[in-house]
Amino acid sequence: QLRDENQGTDFVFVIGSDWLQSSTNISSWQSKNQSWKPGDPEDQKSIVTGDQLLREFDFLVVQRPGYIVERTPEDPTGLKRFGPRLSWLSMPDQMTFIEGNLSSTEIRNRVDSGWRMRDAAEHGMLHTIEGLVPTGVLSYIRRGKLYAPC
Repeated sequence: QLRDENQGTDFVFVIGSDWLQSSTNISSWQSKNQSWKPGDPEDQKSIVTGDQLLREFDFLVVQRPGYIVERTPEDPTGLKRFGPRLSWLSMPDQMTFIEGNLSSTEIRNRVDSGWRMRDAAEHGMLHTIEGLVPTGVLSYIRRGKLYAPC
């Protein structure tokens, strides 16, 4: 839907190196099944979409403290084993990357906590992530009810 609404825009997934550990299999990542409705089989609430993501999108990997991706002579980036369209974030000349400890997992956990609060969906009580994401991102999460319980 996002690509349909923004034709001509190239979207890139940004992930931290904490996602790329030896047990990671991006092709098995699951997403919420937007077509699922009460009464449908529970095992269809989520669907495997990782293989589609790897085919359709580039991934930009940000080095996270304490999470090393092993590099080899055959794979000097260390990223090939995770998928064909991954690359490391590199800053342009004269720019510095400011490392932070914020992760998408932390955002999801806090949003989930916000949704569990009484009447959170009705009253937009997602204050648990205010200040962690830009205002536009927070508004988009609220409007789309992203990360809302299934």
